[in-house]
Amino acid sequence: MSIRIANVRTLHLAPGETAIYCGRGRAPGGMEHAHLGNLFPVGAQYRQGEAAAAYLPHLQRQCRERGPELHTITALARRLHAGEALVLTCWCSPKPCHSAHILAAVTGYAARIAAKEA
Repeated sequence: MSIRIANVRTLHLAPGETAIYCGRGRAPGGMEHAHLGNLFPVGAQYRQGEAAAAYLPHLQRQCRERGPELHTITALARRLHAGEALVLTCWCSPKPCHSAHILAAVTGYAARIAAKEA
């Protein structure tokens, strides 16, 4: 199982890796779109790290309440567990990014899947 975060601008995929776009708007370059864009954009209201931090409670709530994000997170977790190499892409990396919270959720759910199979 491998999962990592990469910047869209500097993305280099290793053989077998799948790029998953986690930003807002249209997925660049034909990437698969996760529809997990951060609702809290960097700008007048949020600075770089603050926007990423604001996303965490939103994602936790969506997972708890079985919101649409949970479906995407669990689908990615099943793919990761099955051995697919995933690269979560965004425009922020390596700066603080909401994709780090997505990565943690995906790996957490993948671990749950593995535990159920053990």
